[in-house]
Amino acid sequence: MAKLIDIVGTWHHVGTTSPAMAAIDMACWDIVGKACDQPLVNLLGGPLREEVEYLHYVPQGTPEWMREQASRGAAAGFESFYVKVGDADQATDVERVAAIRDGLGAGPSLRIDANESWSPAAALRALRALEPYDIEFAEQPVSGRNLPEMARLRARAGVPLLADEASRTRYDQLNVIRQGAADAISVDNMLDGSLLNMKRSAGICEAAGLPVVKQSLGELGVATYAAAHLIAATPGFRCANQSYGRLLADDVVEGGPLPYPGGRLRVPDRPGIGVLLDRDRLARYAELYQVAGHEYGYADPADGTPEAPNR
Repeated sequence: MAKLIDIVGTWHHVGTTSPAMAAIDMACWDIVGKACDQPLVNLLGGPLREEVEYLHYVPQGTPEWMREQASRGAAAGFESFYVKVGDADQATDVERVAAIRDGLGAGPSLRIDANESWSPAAALRALRALEPYDIEFAEQPVSGRNLPEMARLRARAGVPLLADEASRTRYDQLNVIRQGAADAISVDNMLDGSLLNMKRSAGICEAAGLPVVKQSLGELGVATYAAAHLIAATPGFRCANQSYGRLLADDVVEGGPLPYPGGRLRVPDRPGIGVLLDRDRLARYAELYQVAGHEYGYADPADGTPEAPNR
């Protein structure tokens, strides 16, 4: 599989097939780790850290409710927080972010994500309005297809920019670096087809002096832990990573939803990925998917059309 990707090129697998390729890749690494009786982190370079930090996702709601959610996350030990912005009314974004910062106090970091919602002019106005709330990164404030505009925004805004939609593969990341369009870059094995591709991404960005963060497609425990092994073995992951694990009602690994004590996951020391499937849960959710898969959470139940990612 790796030879095929090298020969044919990643672009032939980008899109809907990339997560499928990544799933096969993670399964192969799990087999190799178990055959060698080694945790995956040892096969990917050895541990640089024993735990991986993750963001606390603050869902959208009233400013008062979001303040409470952020405070609860801080009480649970999280040190980094993440919220979607890009509302049609910029004042709403400012009120929400201000409420979250008020609930957190001055210590924890706060990351915002506009998912390409703003024009360059709107992004500049928004980021200047949000700058007083000590924003760690503004993730993809403008279109990822217009890197020169993103670079100009970076030069004028007082908030560091994080590339995401602009940085799906290693080749995209090279373009972001060449254009000087971001202060940090999101990377993902799901979008570039393999764990080693994500490690290559981190190496490219490290050479450019940019930190990387793992973005999330809403993966479950198996994929979350597989990526945690790589993050633990790779320089450059200096900031909190994205995961929607705490929003899950359940998981298919033994023990159910991942614990995230103190906002972190400890890298498993068992062979391979180091997690065990809960066969009963897996069977139950496989059956549920057959009868209710159309109710997937990123679709509007009213008409079945995708919701905007920043709503």
